Amino acid sequence: MIKIGIGGNLGSGKSTVAKFLAAYGGKIIDADKITHELLTKRRIINKIKKIFPKAIANNKVLKKELAKLVFKNKNNYQKYYDLIMPEILKTIDKKLKGKNHNFLIVDAPLLFETGLYKKMDYNILVTSPKKLKIERMVKKGFEKEDILARLKFQAKEKDLKKYADFVIVNNKDKSKLKKEVEKIFKKIWK
Repeated sequence: MIKIGIGGNLGSGKSTVAKFLAAYGGKIIDADKITHELLTKRRIINKIKKIFPKAIANNKVLKKELAKLVFKNKNNYQKYYDLIMPEILKTIDKKLKGKNHNFLIVDAPLLFETGLYKKMDYNILVTSPKKLKIERMVKKGFEKEDILARLKFQAKEKDLKKYADFVIVNNKDKSKLKKEVEKIFKKIWK
């Protein structure tokens, strides 16, 4: 089974690329969705409570509060990363063993930074101008300062290109993006 990784910064269009690829018969493994599921598990909540007690109320994670704390400084970010990332990677590994689909698509913001890209047959980096990323995330309900705080902790796209088999510059409309995905799909299944 072919495994395709899709990485890139917040607001670059990774999830849209993943959906376009999935239309060819693939199954998406969404790292963000996995993270949200993990944040509902008691053992994870207890670990977060020890590090970021203000991010927990009534035994639930206050996601906005957690994000503010995590992206406040490098130390907080590293503590959260060390807690959650092994759990995310373990869950993705389990899902990669599934055999029910033509191919698997791993939509992961930190695909390259975590080394997860090494487990893929092909890797796609989705890039976008910063202004566009911010516009897209504001439309999704994020505040500009939160977006900037998160982007500050993400790797520079130019540094990630060396790990990618394909790079999509997502700076046009969705129909152009869809054509780019189609070209890549045809190259993979030539």
